[in-house]
Amino acid sequence: MVVANHSNHSNHSNHSNHSNHSGGELAHAGQGSSIALSAALDATALSLPGRHAAGDGIASDPQPAVTAGKMNPRHRRSLLVRALTDGIDVTGALGAAPRIRTAHGTVELAFPFPPDLADDEACERGRQLEAVIAARWNRGERLPEIVAQQTDVLSFLALVHPVSADTHPMTMALLDAVHGTVETATVAAKHRMSLIRPARLSTAVNPVIQTPSHSA
Repeated sequence: MVVANHSNHSNHSNHSNHSNHSGGELAHAGQGSSIALSAALDATALSLPGRHAAGDGIASDPQPAVTAGKMNPRHRRSLLVRALTDGIDVTGALGAAPRIRTAHGTVELAFPFPPDLADDEACERGRQLEAVIAARWNRGERLPEIVAQQTDVLSFLALVHPVSADTHPMTMALLDAVHGTVETATVAAKHRMSLIRPARLSTAVNPVIQTPSHSA
């Protein structure tokens, strides 16, 4: 469930874009950014005395490197994901078992059945499909979790250890980047497997959330 809907976690990343308007890196000293505020600042700046010569107020030393704690959340996440995915490579032909290579070795994922099913493979897919349909009876008690984890998985980690953006900002930033790293490898592997989703094999699956378009 978590992996299948992990792509929806990008909605969480979009929240960091909003921080550019309501606060954060691009906000002005007193509030967020707006065209009215920018126009007022421009008009006021032109009326200030003694601040029209080139070079006034410019520091002689270059700007120091921005630390991770002060970086735009979107930029920090991109850098962390880039660092975490370094050395991870997903290979394999479409419709075949993908291989995931890391610094610790290569793992070949088990491929449940090829596109041209033999009789025994078709029977196995039928058994797996029946198991999915039977799991419908467990959805009632899991429904809040199913819906919440479409856009939020990190909050569930706080059940194990109480963390939040206020108490552990860098830990949460790292966990979010780990989430993005797993998504990168998962999407590549699913693309190569290209497995049809159970909901497309049988109307009896009756999904209670929108079925993702990517591979099962």
